[in-house]
Amino acid sequence: MSREWVDDRSPFPLDKRWVMRCDETGCATKSEPSVQQPPLDQFVAAGWFIGKTFGDICPACLAAGIEPRDTPHQLMPEVIK
Repeated sequence: MSREWVDDRSPFPLDKRWVMRCDETGCATKSEPSVQQPPLDQFVAAGWFIGKTFGDICPACLAAGIEPRDTPHQLMPEVIK
């Protein structure tokens, strides 16, 4: 999945933060850190492709013509399928 811990080297798990990252090779797009796992519907609304099991793609990569490699997550609008 494309949600991952921010490695802040804190020994306290409650201090950890999450980011959403684009899975396209070479893309460094990440969301702002969040204290909870970012809600996927927030990223769908922002134009991300969310894969069912892998392959979340940011809006910039989609606009550049990157084709998703996974089937869409159930949160994705029918039009994107």
